[in-house]
Amino acid sequence: MNSEKLKIVGLTKSFSGPQLPVLDEITLSVGAGELVALLGPSGCGKTTLLNIVAGVFPPDRGELYLDGQRVAHCQQSVAYLPQRDLLLPWRTVLDNALLGCEIVAPQESARARAEAQRYLSEFGLEGFERYYPAQLSGGMRTRVALIRTLLTPQRELWLLDEPFAALDALTRAQLHQMLLQLWHSAHKTVLFVTHDLEEALLLSDRICLLTARPARVKTVIENKLSRPRDPVSSEFVALKRSLWDLVRAEL
Repeated sequence: MNSEKLKIVGLTKSFSGPQLPVLDEITLSVGAGELVALLGPSGCGKTTLLNIVAGVFPPDRGELYLDGQRVAHCQQSVAYLPQRDLLLPWRTVLDNALLGCEIVAPQESARARAEAQRYLSEFGLEGFERYYPAQLSGGMRTRVALIRTLLTPQRELWLLDEPFAALDALTRAQLHQMLLQLWHSAHKTVLFVTHDLEEALLLSDRICLLTARPARVKTVIENKLSRPRDPVSSEFVALKRSLWDLVRAEL
């Protein structure tokens, strides 16, 4: 494994009114340049875990380490793509793609604009630069959100929260390939949430399986399938079957 980019130690979180324990002593690590999937039952706390790493709210207990240094959160190093794309309806495709850069490093806007034009072309969005989110399909909106994530400077860690869940199978497959290309070319570290076993197996280097709420780490599975991965190969099907057996025990 590469050197540790992110280490989570004993992370625990409950919400009050009434008391709701969500995370229970979560410990896991993500290597630099690694793509790790978080898999677990609906409502077990996967999004809460991402929110704590991103600094949306603090844990009750536990520690976070970034590049070996203890931190309160990773806000300054994180590009976060939530379940909803959160495109601003009054901004065009191009302006939405540039939003992260405008906030974090406005002095780099000229570079980011040139890169945005290139990515829009590569992602099949050339000619849509002046369109607004309401004029786009779900898959197109997700592509814009991915480009916004990529263009946010000084962000070495990507947190992706089920970004493809609402898309049809064909669009999802296309965006899987785009994400892998971006991850490979940008040398980023990715922690992403999914409910889709096949998606986890297609994309990840490792899969962290969480228990039902309050979530604990049930197991971490090394995904040694060679890329590109064939979802109908005997090796893929066998690994998916064993993963499903583990997931089913938590339902």
